[in-house]
Amino acid sequence: MKYLATGLFAIVVLGSCQRSPDQVRVFKDPSGQYQYLVSTYLGTGPVSSDYTRIFVTASDDNNAAPTLVASGDYLSVSKVEFVGGYSAVLCKAGGKLDRYRPVVKLMISGASIPVRSKIDANCH
Repeated sequence: MKYLATGLFAIVVLGSCQRSPDQVRVFKDPSGQYQYLVSTYLGTGPVSSDYTRIFVTASDDNNAAPTLVASGDYLSVSKVEFVGGYSAVLCKAGGKLDRYRPVVKLMISGASIPVRSKIDANCH
């Protein structure tokens, strides 16, 4: 029983270690103030799917942690259309969305700015 508990603990600890994404795409807004990072972790077998996380971050602050906007299995984004101000349309090319935050706040040039993201499956 002791070995079983130790083995389960090791699986949980090692399984929860975050690995680096296999692919990262960067979409910068035309003004250069913020950017979207599309990070994809490729599945390693039949029971583990590809997983994508979409973050937004201020371009001028390298110390700020990116803020999660969306994530999902086999989620792919073909492009990001910046529609003015601090709003963008994420063109979803496929996959399943399991988390989505349409508005997040970023510190841009010392001010807290709401950044709006819309997901559209019809703008390829």
